[in-house]
Formats: sequence, structure tokens, C-alpha cells
Amino acid sequence: MKTFGELYEDEVTCLDAMVNPHVYPEINESRWNRDSDIKTMAHGLKSRLQSFGVIVGFTVLKNRII
Repeated sequence: MKTFGELYEDEVTCLDAMVNPHVYPEINESRWNRDSDIKTMAHGLKSRLQSFGVIVGFTVLKNRII
């Protein structure tokens, strides 16, 4: 849980870079071979990670464990 919390922002940024590579010019797009299915899945996972339920659930679990 601690590691997931520490890497949360990086995880969301990585998924966003997969969905919107033009926003991240430092990434060499030619190295990535993403089809529309991968972009769709990345977008769905990013949306889910940013949903209210996941954030609240993660916060509650993290506080109960610590």
C-alpha cells in the first residue's frame, strides 16, 4: 500500500502519456507501438485510478494499515 501511494502520481502520469503522447514531447513516440485498444485500456485504468471510490478506498485502507 505504501509503495502504491508513493508511486500513484507517476502511475497516473505514465498512463496519461500513453493516452496523450503529444502532451509529453520528451517521450520519443516512435519507440512506442500503441494501438487504439492499448490507449483505450490505459484511459480506462487512468480514469479508474482517479475515481472518487478508489481514492477514498485507498486512503481508508492505508490509514487502517498504518
